Amino acid sequence: MPQISSPTLPACPLAVDLTLSQFSDIPTTSKPAINTHPMQTRTKASAYKPITFTKTGAPKTTTLLITGKSLVHSEPSSAREALASDHWKEAMQLEYDTLEKNNTWIMVPFSSDMHIVGNKWVFRTQYHADGSLQKYKAKLVAKGFQ
Repeated sequence: MPQISSPTLPACPLAVDLTLSQFSDIPTTSKPAINTHPMQTRTKASAYKPITFTKTGAPKTTTLLITGKSLVHSEPSSAREALASDHWKEAMQLEYDTLEKNNTWIMVPFSSDMHIVGNKWVFRTQYHADGSLQKYKAKLVAKGFQ
């Protein structure tokens, strides 16, 4: 078989200027951008949701200020606390039923070579745009290996 040789390429005659002198027409200081988009956001309207800080272990509270009304709803910090309230118990049952319906997990007998995944309940109160109560939401989330 004849051997095919690749041709040698000539050296590139281009020179590249890598100095910043070619960009001297660009100003070094720029003005802050002015947002002229017509969309109205809460930030543009100076309508901020206040943050309520609580001590560790105390129930989380959400304060919502809309059109002068102040609504305060307490969110449970544990499943035991949530089970004492009918609306939170209903939200937990709805989440559990949804997880069962979607076949999220299956129960199997325990063996010593298994890694157990823990879980915890997370509780949130959701609101409509007008500030009225939409629903109590409970989520069962994976906590990590135990």
